[in-house]
Amino acid sequence: MASSYSLVALRPDRPKDINIKFAIGLVDAFLMITAVIYPINSSIIMVDMIISDSSPLIFLTRLGKIGYIFENTDQILIPKAVYEEVVLEGKRNNFMESNIIENFINEGKIVVNTVKTFNESLYPPLGRGELESLELAKELGLDLIIDDKKVRNVASIFGIKFQTTIVTIFELLVAKTIGKLEYKTNIKKIAEDSWISTDIIEEYLEKGEKFG
Repeated sequence: MASSYSLVALRPDRPKDINIKFAIGLVDAFLMITAVIYPINSSIIMVDMIISDSSPLIFLTRLGKIGYIFENTDQILIPKAVYEEVVLEGKRNNFMESNIIENFINEGKIVVNTVKTFNESLYPPLGRGELESLELAKELGLDLIIDDKKVRNVASIFGIKFQTTIVTIFELLVAKTIGKLEYKTNIKKIAEDSWISTDIIEEYLEKGEKFG
């Protein structure tokens, strides 16, 4: 599926070997004095395939937005660790979204990938799903939906294009896929169920007023 919004051709070459534990401190310091801007015409959900970590997959499904992603993206790829966290563990805890995600897997819209063996010592302490999501993005050269700040910092070091759940919801508003009221409800729901700061929530509620 071709798209004029695809960022694949614009992505710089990614370093294959880098001291992440050293570089992560530099990125943390940089992000404290600057803001990451996500251009509206640079959506990563307008590409053939994307990779998702656990929390965005859960949030987008719980909010009823996962189906909208497939209107512009052929497949969502997830590593085995994310599958185990979201589907297997989720079903053991009777989480409704786990069954929905499993149905998308059965339909071939979400594809589970096994990540090649990699050197975990290069990374700061991260969850297994986060580690495998980063490695899968590096291995396949695809973009990533992630929420955790530390994981986003590591993705920046590797030159992996990424965005968060809240930005993905905002893009659905800008594309007029959802309306302003639905958008505000979703943002407030994310605020209730996540660690996202009040400042960021307020920022995106204000953006919704401008673009909705």
